[in-house]
Amino acid sequence: MPNLQAVCANNETFKGCRSELKKTLSDWIALGLKLGLKILIIDGINLNEINQSVISV
Repeated sequence: MPNLQAVCANNETFKGCRSELKKTLSDWIALGLKLGLKILIIDGINLNEINQSVISV
C-alpha cells in the first residue's frame, strides 16, 4: 500500500489479496498503536487522536 511501510499482500486471487491486505493493515495499525508510534491518517481517520484518548483514561 502506498505510504504504508511494510504493508503488502500477495495471493492468487483479488479477493484473497484483499483479505490478506486487510489483515496485514490491521496488524500494522495494532502494533503501531501498542508501541505508541504515530499512525498515518488514513482516509481522514486519525487513530492517533483516538489512541491518546484511550491512553489518557
